[in-house]
Amino acid sequence: MWFITIAAAIWWSLWLTRNDKVFREKSLSSLELLFQEKMRALIWIKAENKDVVLIDGDWWTHPKLSLASSANVVTEWTPPDEGAVKFNVDGSVLLNRAGCGGVLRNHKGEVIAIFSGLAECF
Repeated sequence: MWFITIAAAIWWSLWLTRNDKVFREKSLSSLELLFQEKMRALIWIKAENKDVVLIDGDWWTHPKLSLASSANVVTEWTPPDEGAVKFNVDGSVLLNRAGCGGVLRNHKGEVIAIFSGLAECF
């Protein structure tokens, strides 16, 4: 099922690269093209399969192994040991916009501090 999406992402990336070369005299290295193909496939698979979890870090080296069923993935917060705190952070980037946030909790799960905001992209 996702093989078709990957094939479509490859073909679309090749088409866009060809158009850039013909009409804008702009070319990509083979590594840049491969990156664009993999990124486009990753985004398309995530967009069309809400019940599939992709482990992004594994996608770049072992795409087939990066797929996991959402039923097999546990996303549960566990508290730290008594007297300790846990700091959870996350962030995302889309084109030239980025944001991040985090929460600091004690062993009872009580929020001690929280932050969120925009980050600069380079």
